[in-house]
Amino acid sequence: MGAIELRGVTVERGGRTLIADVDMTLAPGRMTVLIGPNGAGKSTALKVASGVWPATKGSAALDSQDIAKLKPRELAERRALVAQGASLGFPFTVGEVVMLGATVPGFGLDSSPEIATGALAAVGLTGFEARNYLELSGGERQRVHIARALCQLRAARRHGTTGQVILLDEPTASLDPAQQTMVMALCRSLASAGLTVVLVLHDLNLAAAWADTLVVLAKGRVRAIGSPREVLTDELLRSVYDWPARVNATPRDGEVFVLPHHARDMSFEPSGAGRVPQGE
Repeated sequence: MGAIELRGVTVERGGRTLIADVDMTLAPGRMTVLIGPNGAGKSTALKVASGVWPATKGSAALDSQDIAKLKPRELAERRALVAQGASLGFPFTVGEVVMLGATVPGFGLDSSPEIATGALAAVGLTGFEARNYLELSGGERQRVHIARALCQLRAARRHGTTGQVILLDEPTASLDPAQQTMVMALCRSLASAGLTVVLVLHDLNLAAAWADTLVVLAKGRVRAIGSPREVLTDELLRSVYDWPARVNATPRDGEVFVLPHHARDMSFEPSGAGRVPQGE
């Protein structure tokens, strides 16, 4: 349980088509990573999958249930979202921010403080409960919001909720390499525990190293779905990003990684393909 299916999803806003005819299945027990250039529609697809935005056309379902028809409490118990650039402008303590995931009025979720403590430990912020959120660095704030999402899901699990989903939009953008690894390892552990884990990433090598499934979007449409080895090719990256890149494989285990394929003294003139923003 916990599978999300988008079928023929189109989103139109302000006279623009942000994504069109998007089909994808986000499966439990797997890390699915959405990649693509700026304006490709990654965040839009994530918002539809999370139930934050409705589809103009098509359908989004969680275990065959229309996400748009789920009650707020049902949705809160089943899925957590960490939006891109999530932030707060109030001097809450870190513990208070994390507990927002479990204390939404009417949800009736378990609000025991130890849930927040455990969630903070999972993101490497043990002892931060009394710190002022506004005094944290950008990377620390990002990890606090991931802890808030964990707190939400853990509180629901205490009531017996299963088939949960966590969706994260650029969760590693403000993090140093060690913190990136920690967050990605956390996502892997969640997937191994049976959750549906969905991320938007710009770092192709991070996506290649950790994803079970890559979904490549460009100009609001799905261009490819598959494993990193299946999806990441020189031709696809050139077409999608309008960027000369070379896909390589490590000698030890054949893991793929991406290098830019132009040196400092080489001229690079983007053709403009894939540069028209449709919606992030």
